Amino acid sequence: MWQNRLILLSLFFVIGIVIGMQFPLEPSILPVLAGAALAVCVLSLMMARNGQHFMPLFLLAGFAAGWLNFSWKIDDSAPDHLTHFTDDIEFEDYTELGGWIVKEPEIRPYKTNIVVKPDYIRIDEQGEKRAIGGGLVMLQLRPSMGSAYSDFNYGDYIITKHASLTRPDTANNPGIFDYRIFLRNNGIYGLMNIRKAFQLSRDTDKTYHNPVVDFALELKQTFLRTIKKTMPYPESAFLGGIMLGLRQGLSREVQDDFRAAGVAHVLAVSGLHVTIITALLFGLLTLFKVPRTLIAWPTIAGLIIFAIITGARPSTLRAVIMNGIALISFCHFASNLRTSLLFGIAMAALSILFVKPMILFEASFLYSFMAVLALALLTGPILSFFNKYLNSAHAIFLFLFSCVLLGTVMIDPFRTIDNPPFALVLFFILFVISYIFRGFFPASFRFSRLPYWFTSFTAAQMAIQLGLGPLNALYFQKYSLAAPLANFIAIPLIGVNVQLGMFAGLLGFVPVIGEYLSLVINASNWLAVRLFLGSATFFARSIPYPDMTPPPVWLILIYYSFLGYIAYQKRVHTRLKPFLVFIRHTLNSAALRRRFQVALVSFLLFVGSGLIGFYTGGVQPLEITVFDLTVFGMGGGTAQLVELPDRRTLMVDAGLAQVSMRGKNLDWNMGEMIISRVLRNKRIRVLDWLVLTCPDAECSGGMLPLLSGFTVRYMVEAAHFPVDILRPDLGLTTFLDLLDDDYYKQKSDADFVSQTYAHYINLVTAVSQSRETQRMAVSSGTRLVNTEVNDQKLVVEVLHPPSKRLKLYRTTTNNSLVLKINYGEFSCLLPSLLTIDGEKCLLELGDRLQARVLIAPCHGFKGSCYAQFVQAVDPELVIIQTTPSRWKQKEVEQSVHFYRKFGYKTLRTDQVGAVILTSNGSGYQVRSMIND
Repeated sequence: MWQNRLILLSLFFVIGIVIGMQFPLEPSILPVLAGAALAVCVLSLMMARNGQHFMPLFLLAGFAAGWLNFSWKIDDSAPDHLTHFTDDIEFEDYTELGGWIVKEPEIRPYKTNIVVKPDYIRIDEQGEKRAIGGGLVMLQLRPSMGSAYSDFNYGDYIITKHASLTRPDTANNPGIFDYRIFLRNNGIYGLMNIRKAFQLSRDTDKTYHNPVVDFALELKQTFLRTIKKTMPYPESAFLGGIMLGLRQGLSREVQDDFRAAGVAHVLAVSGLHVTIITALLFGLLTLFKVPRTLIAWPTIAGLIIFAIITGARPSTLRAVIMNGIALISFCHFASNLRTSLLFGIAMAALSILFVKPMILFEASFLYSFMAVLALALLTGPILSFFNKYLNSAHAIFLFLFSCVLLGTVMIDPFRTIDNPPFALVLFFILFVISYIFRGFFPASFRFSRLPYWFTSFTAAQMAIQLGLGPLNALYFQKYSLAAPLANFIAIPLIGVNVQLGMFAGLLGFVPVIGEYLSLVINASNWLAVRLFLGSATFFARSIPYPDMTPPPVWLILIYYSFLGYIAYQKRVHTRLKPFLVFIRHTLNSAALRRRFQVALVSFLLFVGSGLIGFYTGGVQPLEITVFDLTVFGMGGGTAQLVELPDRRTLMVDAGLAQVSMRGKNLDWNMGEMIISRVLRNKRIRVLDWLVLTCPDAECSGGMLPLLSGFTVRYMVEAAHFPVDILRPDLGLTTFLDLLDDDYYKQKSDADFVSQTYAHYINLVTAVSQSRETQRMAVSSGTRLVNTEVNDQKLVVEVLHPPSKRLKLYRTTTNNSLVLKINYGEFSCLLPSLLTIDGEKCLLELGDRLQARVLIAPCHGFKGSCYAQFVQAVDPELVIIQTTPSRWKQKEVEQSVHFYRKFGYKTLRTDQVGAVILTSNGSGYQVRSMIND
């Protein structure tokens, strides 16, 4: 009974955190309310001691504790809190900071992250040292530090000099991952980039050591050395990831395959790994005849060491706490497994959220807890359902057919009719055959007759997939259709991989022969690792990994309420039975039954007439009456989303496919990572026009993910490329000849030229192979839209280039496609990458250039600031979609002064993030992501 009460307490504590997120309490009243909550808790305990009913007050105290704890943790109003010393822009002010490294350094590509608990801060060399009373700092060490790059470890007291303390970047675009909130939820309020060795030093007199942590980290290094010596790459990187939490060693391609196959959870050390370690330690202690009452504590100690080794992430801590409580309950109180599991989950959540309540809705926390909850609550009901209803061959094939059909609909609702996949046709044929010849199948051909390990594992996998499905769509906007199959191989294999890896690591401590024994163990483990990697690649490449539109919150609540009903249906039916009996006895009366039937028929007629009126025009659906323009905050490239008031959409350019960072091109596609997510968050599945204003890589790089992930009706580009000449096998030389751009020819060996060629040819190939997308070549005078909406004129017109290609400096960019959009009295101009030469050509349009809003040409760089052009447009607002690059800041600042000299208001996306402009046809409203 006491376990159930604590489970309810943790539930009300979580509800209190949710309320605190919506209505955080003022810092001044926190002490008073904390005292009141404590008094309520004491009163409830006194009532319990006297045998009185105390649960309502007890749960109220838990609710208040959750609300207060969240409000207290996010309070950064204290004058000595770190947040008051951070800058928004790097390189503005240099700060000296001293503090202790409180986590093991996290090595990532091109940087190492170190979390520091600051002791003091000094704004300048002559200023005084000020103590810091709250907030952590993340130092991002760059390889340019040289040999000092890897010299710093957990427990070191470090001092930074001549480095900027900045706030983390926030979300620049709507619905995108917010790095600032993510770090804040983990207590980190400041960032410092350390590029040179002189910026960071160690104070050996203040360095501290924790014996337990030092032992765990030394054990980790020994395991890592053993893995590297006894197993080749990439198998060694995989083993390091699943044993030690070192995920960064795996290539981007392998990690993508793991996500597509639905087995990426093996790289996030969590419940599966901890359970494997628990079973390993429990089995070893049992083998050595340790009494059951003594097994729990050394096993828990081993789990704590394992948590420290793997970085003590929330998922690992949850698993350690849960397994520890389950071990204690099993070894000392002889509790049943279900009760011990639920109690362990509740206590793990309570412990973690008490320390970090802000992580409640982070993906890692929710994934970890939802997977275990689904496993504990749904496995039994699903197994009972399978045993009851999958009682024949045709029932099994019907179930498989339904699963494949559901997966096909998730990929593309029309594929089942247009081009049904092989698996769907196969299971449908098997279902029909098994139904026709059902008498020929033996009676033993039923799910319940299969081996129990197989049936229970199948039910557990189904439970986990049902529990995590909405979270995949919500956080990653993807769903792995391969996961149910891939995990049948992955989960048994991971048990083999981890346990053999642990044995090999422990043998590495044996003097002289330890490494040779480890080599023997890891030689066999290598085969299991290769099988895992090969199966993940096979499932990732064989089964689609479709995009998902994030479901609304109300739908998620209904979904999980239904799962809760499945889990507790017996209790629900028991509670509802008296009410249903009462209803049945009441309806036995003929008069009441006739009234009920009349009321039901009247209700159905009312709903039916409403639906008929809605679909036949009697009731018109609510129309979108505004024009929306989203100018994305990009790390490079150009992209704008136009949502017209008649529900049609234009996507103008799509940014870069590769981001340059310290001389290296990172594969980070903006069309996939930013634009696709924004579109799905807006519930946009169809793009009426995908407009490529210029073949340059910063316009075309992100378009392929849009073509593959959305329905694109028209691919629009300038008419100066002959359609019959452009084909997939077009060579680079011929492509440059078609561009006829001297600037590109002179720099034919540059990366941006090869990227432009590759992206453009791939784009043309994809459009030519698509059955949904038509290619539309346009030139000056073409109107994509010319209609009326809400009695206001709506026109989307191409102003440039002319039908005959202009020969100018930077011919490619100065022949960019220029759009002007008019809606009623509102107008905006999108001139893409035009520079001064192209702008001069537009002056002949005269008054047609005038627009109330101008997207600054060519990112607002100085080569695009032409006074006569800007005066001809005469905008009220200029939006500069520029890059956050440090090297272009002076140019952009000069451009801002240039526009403001004429009295025009300016907004820069590198400072305010995405700019969202809304117009009803007369005035317009402007919102920005960061300032808002």
